[in-house]
Amino acid sequence: MSTLASQLRESLVYVNRYCLIPVFILGIIGNIANMIVFCQGRLKNNGCSLYFLIVSLINIFILCFGCVVRIVITLSGFDSSHFSLFFCKCRVYFFIAGLGLSRFYLCLICIDRWLVTSLNARTRRLSNVKTIRRIILVSTIIWLLFHLHVAIGFRIEISAYVPSSDGFYSTFYLITDLGFSIIPFIIIILFISFRCFFDPADKHPSFRAANSSFQD
Repeated sequence: MSTLASQLRESLVYVNRYCLIPVFILGIIGNIANMIVFCQGRLKNNGCSLYFLIVSLINIFILCFGCVVRIVITLSGFDSSHFSLFFCKCRVYFFIAGLGLSRFYLCLICIDRWLVTSLNARTRRLSNVKTIRRIILVSTIIWLLFHLHVAIGFRIEISAYVPSSDGFYSTFYLITDLGFSIIPFIIIILFISFRCFFDPADKHPSFRAANSSFQD
């Protein structure tokens, strides 16, 4: 059993040392490149571009809170989380909240693309920069407030910062974690399917002509 545990620890060290560093570097470069692209020309005044900008920024935070700490622990052997409960709470809180926000905004991107391709002019007008800015502000505040349960319910147990073993909180965290992992996936697939199989640009000549003239 001890041999298996040591092998698992060695494998984890290998992954953190040789996989996380390239992932972190490429992730930072890719997300910064996204931010530069979506700030150019007319894209910066596009609502969907605003969503992509926020997602890229959140992904950078996720990489910093998720990868950097693991890399430092692997290379130096020093884990400050064993000595600072506050540091543990902040790191896990921002990492989990960031993952949730990133998935949530990817869902909003798919919904926004569905709105702008609607045959109904009133529905298309729902996708505008002013409305999207309000959605981003309000949803970010609500999301961060909701995930305060992570800072309250997590505990340091056996040298690891994990959900409390209390029956209620462990069940609550399991349900919310599964829900926030599965539901965004379903929403994205659903709206992508709507976009692919019920594309109004393919079925309505006037809509297709308007789109082509707008692109020109």
